[in-house]
Amino acid sequence: MIDTVPEQRLLLVNRRPACERVGGFERLADSQFQAMHAAFRDHGGIMSGDAVAERLRPAFSQPISRLARWIVSRSVVSLGWQGCTMIPMFQFQPCDLSIRTSFSHVFDELKDTFDNWEAGLWFATPNAWLDDRPPVDCLDESWLDVIQAARADRFIVRG
Repeated sequence: MIDTVPEQRLLLVNRRPACERVGGFERLADSQFQAMHAAFRDHGGIMSGDAVAERLRPAFSQPISRLARWIVSRSVVSLGWQGCTMIPMFQFQPCDLSIRTSFSHVFDELKDTFDNWEAGLWFATPNAWLDDRPPVDCLDESWLDVIQAARADRFIVRG
């Protein structure tokens, strides 16, 4: 378990979207985005901010404003990717697109330490505290364990 922590910590160091990188770092961001895309596929995938706002329209009178408030207040993870705002959908209840309580509690542990890109990768990356399962896969059945993993990783990153 301890052997995987330095690898996870190394992954936390180089997390920025491709548009902010040059040369070989673009490939790293491409690889990271693809990893998030694969991890989130079974949990609603990743959608553009415009597509999410459109899906929010039936539930909220001003869906663009609602989504913008969530992004600015860091109530949700948003990923800047190739000039677009991308939103992982695992954060929302499928029925009404409200923010999932389990996600909110976990993200509250991370958001003061990790930026959005880092948090997105954290949810997508197998975690030693969760028996090498990605946190996104554990949110439904064992979200209290995911909170503990988030606290432990936050402590490791902060020192």
